[in-house]
Amino acid sequence: MNTSGRNKRICDNQKGQSTLEFVMIIPFVIIIILAASQVGFTVYKKSIFQQASREAARIISTTNDNNLAIASIERLCGKDAEIIIEPASASKRGVGDMVTVYISQSPGGILKTMEKILGNGVTVRAGTSMRMECY
Repeated sequence: MNTSGRNKRICDNQKGQSTLEFVMIIPFVIIIILAASQVGFTVYKKSIFQQASREAARIISTTNDNNLAIASIERLCGKDAEIIIEPASASKRGVGDMVTVYISQSPGGILKTMEKILGNGVTVRAGTSMRMECY
């Protein structure tokens, strides 16, 4: 009885099965890799925002110039970042008063897609407070 042809056919079927399993798994692996890279980029962006808000608060506390601080933030974070400075008016700030700078932005990529699916927004925020050192 010659069974070599039959065994060969079984092996070929197993090879096809492993290829099919790979094809079924690869989209999930790609999604996981993309999600992990997007989370890493968002953490990086949070760090940049924190540094930009700290720099802007330092500029305001030493020069009392909102425009210079906003230009610094836009250089680091881009023009689409939302910037809030409290108190907003330079005339309302004096030596020893606290000035607070907030920066926020909604990230794009896969997090934007998740926002549409889940209905919850993801926003990267950072804020820094410093005492005024000049008028």
